[in-house]
Amino acid sequence: MTCKDHIEQFIRKYGPVSFREYMNFCLYNPLYGYYTGSHTAIGANGDFYTMPCVSSLYGELLTKQIVELWKIPGSDTMSIVEYGGANGKLCNDIMNCIQQTYPDLYPFVHYYIIDVSIKKPILWSHKNVEWLTSGKSLRHLTAIVLSNELIDNFPVHRVFMKNELLEIFVDTRNGTFVEKPQPASASLNQYFRELGIILPNGFKTEINIPAIQWINEVAGFLDRGFVITIDYGFDSGELYQPHRREGTLVCYHRHKINYDPYINPGKQDITTHVNFSALAHWGEMAGLNFNGYTNQHYFLRSLGLCSSLRPVQKIAAEKITIQENLLLTHFFGDFALKMKVLIQQKAVPVTHLSGMNFQLRHPLIPVNSKNHSRHNNLLHVFKTAAK
Repeated sequence: MTCKDHIEQFIRKYGPVSFREYMNFCLYNPLYGYYTGSHTAIGANGDFYTMPCVSSLYGELLTKQIVELWKIPGSDTMSIVEYGGANGKLCNDIMNCIQQTYPDLYPFVHYYIIDVSIKKPILWSHKNVEWLTSGKSLRHLTAIVLSNELIDNFPVHRVFMKNELLEIFVDTRNGTFVEKPQPASASLNQYFRELGIILPNGFKTEINIPAIQWINEVAGFLDRGFVITIDYGFDSGELYQPHRREGTLVCYHRHKINYDPYINPGKQDITTHVNFSALAHWGEMAGLNFNGYTNQHYFLRSLGLCSSLRPVQKIAAEKITIQENLLLTHFFGDFALKMKVLIQQKAVPVTHLSGMNFQLRHPLIPVNSKNHSRHNNLLHVFKTAAK
């Protein structure tokens, strides 16, 4: 049986499912899901690249920020909790860097990888790493919670406005999946009211309820520390602009992009952009205070990206290898500008972090507000600082 067969069988038995249920089947079904099955998702043999698989430099730069955060709570020991750790590549890079660069700290760190797939690497040299399928067992931690390209893969509700808010459900007809709109629930309508968003007629978008559940789970076990969220996305002011009236859903299959979630079910990645205003809003409600918000390029550049990459930048264009080209694209191209970094904190002093030297507008401030970030002309500031 294929993933498509399984979904069709379920719909014939129980009726149409919400798009969130359909996406959950495709990505996380224990037998046929894209992330939980035997499919290779990441890397040259997969469907897309992530920063950790491009270069260990990403983990090394993140480690600089992690060590700075570690010193702020003033704890002798520190937990690092990484959600969506996949095969442990980022964990391994971070732990290697701590072991080699900060050897005095290494014995006092405990690293949790939380991933539903638990695809452990063949080679593993760090004993102070624990693999979990859920964070529900964690309690009362002083920790740094890290996620890298996690939330964009949470199953979402797809909705559109047509005089009222409608939710997309998925049915099957003659061997194909078809969409059936139904009036949206009160909770989905409340989502937009909470954020002060009024969708115009004809606007289609996504609502990521699992992201709210996730930020509440993190706030529940975190007594003191920080949350670093790195993902594709925008704040509300950018997310609901007219040019995104068809939503942000994107699929990846064999390193090619498409916009049809109903082909290759269980064999392609399905992603949507994260609403960082929602994470900031519900994080505040759960006790996580805002620290900073920027894009990944600014974040890594603040942590010393340019000096670390100088040898690569000097290579003539015709001599750049595929790996080096990937590295430069991920660190300097559109990829790095679309990726955002949100840092939240709990029960620690308010402090300026090195990775937040060049911040974007606070995600809870509307785009047309006059209360912009203290860095209004970020590009000019960066060019000046780089000279």
